[in-house]
Amino acid sequence: MRPLGLRYSFVTRGTDGQSREVSAAIATGSKEPVRITVETTQDAYLQIVQDLGSAGTRLWWPPQETGKISLKLLAGKRSEIPLPPPAENGVLTLTIRLSPKPFGPLTMQEVGMLDRFSANLLIESVSPGNTSGPQEQATYVVNPEISPTAQIAVDVPISR
Repeated sequence: MRPLGLRYSFVTRGTDGQSREVSAAIATGSKEPVRITVETTQDAYLQIVQDLGSAGTRLWWPPQETGKISLKLLAGKRSEIPLPPPAENGVLTLTIRLSPKPFGPLTMQEVGMLDRFSANLLIESVSPGNTSGPQEQATYVVNPEISPTAQIAVDVPISR
């Protein structure tokens, strides 16, 4: 068994119609629709929660129409998800949650406990300045705990 890991990045479509990874700063100022891509190291369930500031939080992904609380991602397969509109204060902050098991309904108590799932995570951002691949702009998150109950909860602040 290998550690639970996540790769995420922001993607816009260039004028040539091709998708390209961009930094959070570029995603923030983009006039084009921005999507977040996620990829996992093992089959896992994904949930994205949006922080609405004083209005609390809401489940952004999977969409409400699916009737699901989390969606299964297959290891090594990238999924693109549209970004939600920012909260009333203009700030967009998401929390990506990943687990080997499906999530149940998110209670307010669990929202307060998300930090404990993030305590020992290894996080590294890669940009063109520190990699041989000129196009990569991604963040890698790994939970080093080898356990069937290991989870990842990582905040992704994106100012708009």
